[in-house]
Amino acid sequence: MNFDDKQSSLNLSGPPLTLSSTDRLTGTLGNLSLSSSLGTPEDTPEFVQLDPSCYCVHCKLVVREALQLLCGHHVCLLCLDPLFGDEDVKICSVDDCGYQISKSEVFPDTFKRREVLKQKVYCTFRSRGCDAIAAWKDLKNHVTRCEFALVPCVRAAEGCTALLPRDMYDSHVRETCDFLPVTCNSCQTVTLKGKFQAHIEKDCPKAMISCPFSCGTPKFFREQLDTHREQCPNKPNQCSFSSIGCEFKGTLQSVQSHEKDDLASHLQLLSKYTSAMERRNADIMTELSDLRQEKAKWHQHAKALEEQCNLLKKENSAVKKSEKELTGSDCAPRRTCNWPRQEDRR
Repeated sequence: MNFDDKQSSLNLSGPPLTLSSTDRLTGTLGNLSLSSSLGTPEDTPEFVQLDPSCYCVHCKLVVREALQLLCGHHVCLLCLDPLFGDEDVKICSVDDCGYQISKSEVFPDTFKRREVLKQKVYCTFRSRGCDAIAAWKDLKNHVTRCEFALVPCVRAAEGCTALLPRDMYDSHVRETCDFLPVTCNSCQTVTLKGKFQAHIEKDCPKAMISCPFSCGTPKFFREQLDTHREQCPNKPNQCSFSSIGCEFKGTLQSVQSHEKDDLASHLQLLSKYTSAMERRNADIMTELSDLRQEKAKWHQHAKALEEQCNLLKKENSAVKKSEKELTGSDCAPRRTCNWPRQEDRR
């Protein structure tokens, strides 16, 4: 294609964007997504054979939200800034092109966007056996009904992470899902299928269990275990010296034999226990002595405060007495009359 052909093809896609600055271009490019029907999907499918003209000159992948350069090649909307960097004008990097391109003059190529969406792609689930081929714009609709698609379990919100082929979906939801509510036939408790076995083995009160001490008693309900434990001849018994450190446990008979045969070890434990108690008693006595001394010190301090308080009370009483004397009747001023006597008037 010569330059005139290129210029002609450019005019088919609309008038060029004549912008005076990169900022204006960036502001306009934000609105170049056009309608959602022309926007390229977010996924990257497997193309049957992608047309060479549908590649981005920068990322070398399928062009997304195609913009046309003055030379006729295309760049992704998001690749425009990385392509030019800090430059506004540069030479096209495509082999045998050499045309000068400007960042301020690009075209939102709707024709190329439609062409990209019409490119043939394989089904997303080709590896699972689907041999369908569809236009990229129709792939999503195909996948929603593809029999080889993996569908999330209806109980995904409850925690199920299974992705299932459509032909296995119903059986999973109705029979095998770990989050399927099931009722225990023995105790009528409702639990989840994934936890049902643990319920039977550990929790169900109506489950038949054997004696945990292997006494040979026939199986009984789990809810009867505590009663059986008290009566079981094989239940573990502790040595009488367990409180001082002996860890032996066994049947009643074995414990009795142990207590009879291990007197030396029990005496040793008793000696260690007695020594520990003596040390502990000495520590307690030391602490008690310290507390008594502390008590005596605080007692003296309290006595000194009491004496000081009494002294202040006496001083206060003396001050009040002095004030009373100063405000008594003897201190009130007398009025005198200076009128002349009657005989002086004569």
